[in-house]
Amino acid sequence: MHDRSARTRRTFLGTLGRGTLGLAAFVCATACGGEHDEAAAQHAGHGGGGAGRCALCGMRVTRGNAFASGATEASGNAVLFDSVKCMFRWLGQHADARDPWTTEHLSRTERPARDQLYVMGTDIDGPMGADLVPVDTREHAEQIRTGHHGTLVLAFGEVTSDVLDELFRM
Repeated sequence: MHDRSARTRRTFLGTLGRGTLGLAAFVCATACGGEHDEAAAQHAGHGGGGAGRCALCGMRVTRGNAFASGATEASGNAVLFDSVKCMFRWLGQHADARDPWTTEHLSRTERPARDQLYVMGTDIDGPMGADLVPVDTREHAEQIRTGHHGTLVLAFGEVTSDVLDELFRM
């Protein structure tokens, strides 16, 4: 009787292990590749529910995440970015783009990018590491800078290619 109970336990645990492995494989496949059809069809534009791929680096981005940003191409197509630094790098390559927006850090709402201030050098990392933290007022920028060890507060026009090069190296 002892052998039968041990065998039943081993069978149960083996089945559980295979089920867990199967579940893990399913979750990984869904998370890692389940949206390739949408991304291929839309490249980086707004997909179902505001999901898509970053127009610069190709990472998955969902509107509403803390560093999501976007713009409109000259053709009228909307593009998304997983990070603020990707948006700025892309804008530098597409001078005819319009209506850039960022997700303001404290309110988590989409705001015109030209109206935001950007805190650099903080301990708040974006999806690709060091990033600019967009905020709506000088007071909020100073709070983020001092509270999160930031180094600079920049206006939209002060985010240069040198600033971006430094961020992408960090």
